[in-house]
Amino acid sequence: SYISISGVVSQIFAATCLGALFGAVLLKTKNIYPIILIHAAISFFSLVGTLYPEYFPDPIVKEKTMINIIISVIFTIIVFGSSGLIGYYLLKDTDELTVEEASVIKH
Repeated sequence: SYISISGVVSQIFAATCLGALFGAVLLKTKNIYPIILIHAAISFFSLVGTLYPEYFPDPIVKEKTMINIIISVIFTIIVFGSSGLIGYYLLKDTDELTVEEASVIKH
């Protein structure tokens, strides 16, 4: 198995940004169902390539060049950084009382 440092860092960054977005959505809506729908959409679209491999015939390259790594990191920052920024924007005006109210959400 091949595990790259850039892949691990990208995964950590993506999970952190999506976690910020999910937390912001939970605090603003006080409802977990929008988070479930967003997560389901992300999971579905990430699996499209495995559902229809004939549309994505390029083989997976295990040895990446430096330019491929840089492009991958920039893509990760743009795609997942935007969700982190949205989460930050939603949370920037959130007060402590809202956070306390969200901790006792009725499902």
